[in-house]
Amino acid sequence: MSFWGGSAPAPDPNIGIAEKQMSDLSTEMWTTFKTDIYPTLLKQMEKENSRADEVWAMDKRASEFQLKNAMTDRSIYEDVGFSAGRKIIEDANKYNEAGYQEQMASQAVGDIASAQEVARQTQVNRDRAYGIDPTSGRSGAGFNANNVAAALAKAQAGTQTREAAKQLGLAKQAQVFNMAAGLPAQSLASSNSAVSSGTAGIDATGKALAGTTSASGALNSATSTAMGGWNNVGNLGVSKYKADLEKYSADSNASAGFGSMFGTLGAAAIKNPTGAAALFGSDINIKENVYQIGTLTNGFPLYAFEYKPEYRDTWGHGIQIGVMAQDVEPILPEAVTTHMDGYKLVDYDKVMNHGV
Repeated sequence: MSFWGGSAPAPDPNIGIAEKQMSDLSTEMWTTFKTDIYPTLLKQMEKENSRADEVWAMDKRASEFQLKNAMTDRSIYEDVGFSAGRKIIEDANKYNEAGYQEQMASQAVGDIASAQEVARQTQVNRDRAYGIDPTSGRSGAGFNANNVAAALAKAQAGTQTREAAKQLGLAKQAQVFNMAAGLPAQSLASSNSAVSSGTAGIDATGKALAGTTSASGALNSATSTAMGGWNNVGNLGVSKYKADLEKYSADSNASAGFGSMFGTLGAAAIKNPTGAAALFGSDINIKENVYQIGTLTNGFPLYAFEYKPEYRDTWGHGIQIGVMAQDVEPILPEAVTTHMDGYKLVDYDKVMNHGV
């Protein structure tokens, strides 16, 4: 600490230590993120991007495969299914036509008639073998019975054949309908598969983008943390500088008052018993409770002290302020004299004027 025009006091070293620790902490945090955390995040992001590209490529191939199959199915259906379907429809419609049903019934009746003729010839041959005249009434009765049975069979065959033709036509029409109805579902399934593949690719790309955003956010957070640390260091330094200025100003004001008081004491109030002006008992051996409170501008240490009890009536009671003869004598010997009792006195006029 210095007085009367001296420089401001040096900063408290603990403040510098705190600033250094905060600075080191901020630097360590940033370095750790930059060298350890951020590279790991980048690697993870690159892996995610690579996987997203792989998934997208796979989904794209699947989508293209499904679309190709859908187009192939459609082409095959147009080339084969349409013509086959038209033929089936024609056949189905034909089976549902009354004329065609009658044609089928006639064919069935003809088949029965042929079978009947075969049966008649068999009966004629059998009658002859037994010696029966085929033209006789006995043979005719058996033949008429066969004719009745044949007519009944013909009627039944015609009815059954017409009904069968009708049912077959309906079945073929249903087959055509089912085949045509299945095609849209097949195409829709292929289209949905293609769309699903594209959606999966978009999702994979979104995940990669989210990873990039996460890495960027982490970087921003770490940067903000480091900047906040340095900002704290700066604010601490500014606060310390303001505190130094305020303290220096207070010290300067106190020193001015103290200098005025000391000048009054040195110039007027300091007397020794012989009446010599500006001499004062300054020997350290007649003082106690001594501690240094500052330094004069010319370099002499300044102390606060009390006189020992036996010297207080002569030189003053209570706390005193002044220099020590032992500090002054080596530098300014002409300002030091010896009291009749053997202790040293100091001429404060010479001390104050030294170096001016």
